[in-house]
Amino acid sequence: MYLSLQLASQEAYNHIRRATIRNYAHDDEDSILSFYNVEKLVAQYTGVESIEHDMCPDSCLAFTGPYAALEICPLCDKSRWDQGKLRATNDRSKVAAQKFTTIPLGPQLQAMYRDPDSARHMQYLHEHTQQILAQLRATQSIPVIDDIAAGWDYLAAVLANDIKQDDIVLMVPDCWMYVWIILNLSPDKRYQKVHISFLFVGMHHLAALQKNGLTIWDASRDTVFTSDLHLLFTTADGPGLVYWDGMVGHSGKNGCQGRRKTGGSHYYPALLRPADRCARALHSPSVFLTLAILATFSSDCAAADNPATWDWAVLKDEDTWIAHGEAVEKAGVYLPGSFDRKPRNIAEKLNTSYKTWEFQLYMFGLAPALLYGLLPMKYWQNYCKLVARIPATVPSTCSITAMLLGTRIRAPLLSTQRVSAPFVRPCKGPPICYAQWTMERTIGNLGQEIRQPSQPYANLSQQGVRRYEPPKGLPEGAVDVGDGYVLLRNERAFLRHGQQLPRIRKWARLRLPNGQTARSSWREKLKPLEKTRMSRNVKIKLNNKIQFAEVLYYTQLPVNVAGQNADNSDDDNEWHFENVAVVQMYSMPHKELLKLSLQTLVSCTLLDDILAIDVKNIVSVYRNGPA
Repeated sequence: MYLSLQLASQEAYNHIRRATIRNYAHDDEDSILSFYNVEKLVAQYTGVESIEHDMCPDSCLAFTGPYAALEICPLCDKSRWDQGKLRATNDRSKVAAQKFTTIPLGPQLQAMYRDPDSARHMQYLHEHTQQILAQLRATQSIPVIDDIAAGWDYLAAVLANDIKQDDIVLMVPDCWMYVWIILNLSPDKRYQKVHISFLFVGMHHLAALQKNGLTIWDASRDTVFTSDLHLLFTTADGPGLVYWDGMVGHSGKNGCQGRRKTGGSHYYPALLRPADRCARALHSPSVFLTLAILATFSSDCAAADNPATWDWAVLKDEDTWIAHGEAVEKAGVYLPGSFDRKPRNIAEKLNTSYKTWEFQLYMFGLAPALLYGLLPMKYWQNYCKLVARIPATVPSTCSITAMLLGTRIRAPLLSTQRVSAPFVRPCKGPPICYAQWTMERTIGNLGQEIRQPSQPYANLSQQGVRRYEPPKGLPEGAVDVGDGYVLLRNERAFLRHGQQLPRIRKWARLRLPNGQTARSSWREKLKPLEKTRMSRNVKIKLNNKIQFAEVLYYTQLPVNVAGQNADNSDDDNEWHFENVAVVQMYSMPHKELLKLSLQTLVSCTLLDDILAIDVKNIVSVYRNGPA
């Protein structure tokens, strides 16, 4: 009941508990644990508890360290204590007017290692690092930059034995609310919200762990070791960045190592030295958009620039731009739900509330297809070169924009014309560790979970503890078929009792080892297209070749193995079930288009061929939309 109501209020739990006790437990109060006792049991089981400290009612500072003995905030002169309770008790009861919550990092990490599967996941960074080092020794190069393990600074620390096999590497985006990102996990698990906690003050705790080490029991190896913790990156939003690196805020009077747009009030650090003056002081992530979109802005370009000569500015026509935005929105239904939030109409939302994740999906997922035939071929191919350099899994592994921010950016990408675009606002953190989308997603999750804004700090602490509850088992009715593949519910029997074969069930969904859920046309086509996040198109591996297919449904086909074993030769009712996906095949990709796009755009035709394949031949779910 507690787990089912984790997004509801404490009052809702108490109401359901009282009703259940009154109707089914004969008013036995001890038959169902109270909310307090459940929370206490969870904290005892996981070892994860929240720690509360007093803070200024206006969140100016925390009454810790040198401020621990103060009763008045030195910044705003407000009292530390709840004035209503203070007056009601004649100054005898001093209760903090506001508290902030710290969820210590150490117990969270220890809880992760107590689960064998989670402990094995924590070995990813070491294993991936060893693969990169082996490749580096063999070829003297790193062909694919797909994670932080490929960074020279990180590798140097590993080679110097500063970062060892069992050490834990962390990253912290934003400031007023910490989000610990555990880089030991593989990218497809690193950003799942169960691995993201939120802290208000945790650096002192981290410093203590770095000084003494963290003792951990690894359930997967049944060993105890001491891990050193390394803080690899610290990032922040604009106001928070001032406290991390000491730079001037973007509205500061005197900027650091940058300049202002002519006549403007905001300071911008420079990525490139301006050729003459900036084309436009773009704020991230707009600076990363394809140059076709850049032309839709009202650019105050240098005198030598003539927008009329920009043949790559294909979206400057209003009708074309509106149609392009509608195409982006319509393409969203073909993005699987595992791709997270689908991009909205970019023509309507670009300058207001377009999220970082939407930009990434647009630029590296949709734009190569939507700009084909719209951009002149030489620019389109050059744009595909950029997309091809970014691994297909980048949105879930490392920040695309982190890689771009570390490179020199010129517009357009070809050298036939040149327009400088050198500035980026410091609102998303240092270039090397851009991770704004993580914080955006976390804030969205918290808004859904805490629900009641009257006590946000208390609610945040409880959600933090709940996120580190013991791992849950499989959903009800699910069937684990091994190697990370799980058949999920929404099944239906399509052979009835009384027939010779055993009862056979038809399944609608399959969970893949990478965490994606592959669905089927059997169930997806029951929904209107506009309410669908199409997840039935899958990449499969047959005869060591990658092919594409649409899943019709999943099933377990019975195979009679009677007589195959000498010990059971007299048993005519032995059945073995094969887990299969019934799929409709796509043709092989269009070779010419695949070559022109440098493997970034695949065009296939749905065939009439229907096959039954082993579910373990399914590699992943991919986006597939109409041409």
